[in-house]
Amino acid sequence: MTTETLSHTEIKLTWNANTESDLDHYNVYRDGAKIAETTSTTYTDTGLTPETTYTYEVSAVDTSGNEGD
Repeated sequence: MTTETLSHTEIKLTWNANTESDLDHYNVYRDGAKIAETTSTTYTDTGLTPETTYTYEVSAVDTSGNEGD
C-alpha cells in the first residue's frame, strides 16, 4: 500500500488489486477499526487530526463474505 498526503487532514491510500475472480469489495481499516468499504483500489480518508500517526490496513472480501487477512 502507498500513501499520499493531500492536506493536513486528508490522506490517499492506494493498493494493488486483488485478482481473484470472486472479489466483491475491499474493507479499509484505520487503527484497527473499519472505516469504509470500496470497490476501488484507492481510498481518501478525510477529517484526520494533524500531527497524528494512523495505521491503515486493507483487506479483500469475496462474494461469499470471506475476508482476507
